[in-house]
Amino acid sequence: GCLAGRPVGSQVVMALVFCRGGAGGERVESGGAFRSACEPLLVGDGVDGFLSGAEGTVRVGVDACLGCGGGWIFGGRCSSKLELAEYGPLSASGAVKIPKN
Repeated sequence: GCLAGRPVGSQVVMALVFCRGGAGGERVESGGAFRSACEPLLVGDGVDGFLSGAEGTVRVGVDACLGCGGGWIFGGRCSSKLELAEYGPLSASGAVKIPKN
């Protein structure tokens, strides 16, 4: 599996739709993508805590967006995905040459 011996960086990405009434009474929709913070998942970690934190982060972003006015309301979720990437915060990514004095 992807957690076999190595941690992975993970984040949740949600595509959401927002709605409001238009000038002629028609329904206007606009979409937006909201991401949680990228956090490491380690072998043996439960995902419940991660998903709860991700939901909270996305909710804060949505609330901030709706709080800007304009009459927008939450219209629904289009998609959700969990993105994973190899995570090595202490590994070197390359060599840097330092000039001699």
